[in-house]
Amino acid sequence: MEQHADTPIPCGTSHQSLNPEGDLTQRVLVELDDDLGALATEVEQELNAVLEATTRISDMNTSVASATEEQTQVVDDMNRSITDINDLAFASAARSEEINATSHALDGYARELEKQTAKFRV
Repeated sequence: MEQHADTPIPCGTSHQSLNPEGDLTQRVLVELDDDLGALATEVEQELNAVLEATTRISDMNTSVASATEEQTQVVDDMNRSITDINDLAFASAARSEEINATSHALDGYARELEKQTAKFRV
């Protein structure tokens, strides 16, 4: 029974019936099969690691997006508060000017009243 390098050895063939070339071919095929199996296992493990890392990165991106959205809302709230404070400061300044003008007017009225009452003193 002649074996070729590219022909697999049928099951049940005894070790003694193989010629030296066939025995080497069988060993090479078995080693290749073992190497391919080990390589496939390594590739599967590496792909699983990549998948896990991708999932972690996706989760982190989701967390960052959520935190960014929350921070944006806080900044918007702060901007509104600062705008309100600014508006109140301008209103307060306007009221202060009104009070100052009223105070000057009252001072003028008081002086005028004093002049008027001075005429009636005995």
